[in-house]
Amino acid sequence: MDTVETSSRAAIALVVTLVLLGATWLAWRRSGPASALRWFGVALLPVAAWLTGTLGLISEVAGDVSRYVARLVFSPVVWTGVVVLVVAVVLIGLGTTLRNRGIGVRGRAPGVPARPDRAASAPAAREQKAVPASRDDGGLDDDVADILKKHGIS
Repeated sequence: MDTVETSSRAAIALVVTLVLLGATWLAWRRSGPASALRWFGVALLPVAAWLTGTLGLISEVAGDVSRYVARLVFSPVVWTGVVVLVVAVVLIGLGTTLRNRGIGVRGRAPGVPARPDRAASAPAAREQKAVPASRDDGGLDDDVADILKKHGIS
């Protein structure tokens, strides 16, 4: 690793830590020790990132992302790729929609859905008998006992 990069990253970590220590002091004055302890922990993060090499990793990733974005914005080849991607997604969606409607599919008449409609099964669910909430003669306990016996619980 280059000495200039190492010392630059160390200086950045030190400056950010000092700024965050100032925020720690302000938090102590305004909110008390609990808030100051949290800020002190945050203030130690830049130094820890520098000591573990994470600061270098962050700077390399940021550099790679900025180069990628610059290439994306200024390259006609990349924009052609973006257009091809959009066309591909539209074609996949259109093909799926047509298949689900039965249009352009061999062996099936147009208008016949590929999957059974969920709305068709909904009335069957609505036709189920309602279980009475309670009975005046205490029969609800008998119903609960029958259900428990049915499931092998009691």
